[in-house]
Amino acid sequence: MALPLPFAYNWRMIPVASAPFLADGHAGSCRHGYYVVLLYENMAAGKRAYTFCEKLIDELGARGRCEKGLWSFKVLDLDHIRQEAEAAATRADVVILSLDGEDELPRSFKNWLENWPRRAGDKSPTVVALFGSPESDSARLTETRAYLRSATKAAGLTFAHSLS
Repeated sequence: MALPLPFAYNWRMIPVASAPFLADGHAGSCRHGYYVVLLYENMAAGKRAYTFCEKLIDELGARGRCEKGLWSFKVLDLDHIRQEAEAAATRADVVILSLDGEDELPRSFKNWLENWPRRAGDKSPTVVALFGSPESDSARLTETRAYLRSATKAAGLTFAHSLS
């Protein structure tokens, strides 16, 4: 049975009702226990994703039992790097997307998001989106959240995001 993931991020709760990587007895998909993929929009978003990941590792009690893969949205323009990030996501227990949500998502990121779940087979990682400005409620941010929710739902993935 999956456990809820009730840890705080920016004094906000991110509930994940059904997180497969938290299932009792789950050994994870890497030799250490868990594999986390982080994708970030800019340097501030990368730091936010890394901090969140460290809190997640502590919450899971997985210190020393977790591997991370980290990619910037910008490098996804390079086909071989996008393919590497897709392959990493197919092995991931959780995929963390960190972005401001105020700019249009790059086509290379959308290609990545729409392609890797098809290669994942039975693996169904939880996707967590972290937004840099939870107070913002712009049309672009709303559109970005809706796109991410729709794309992950279409792929059959569990989706959670930072709440405003």
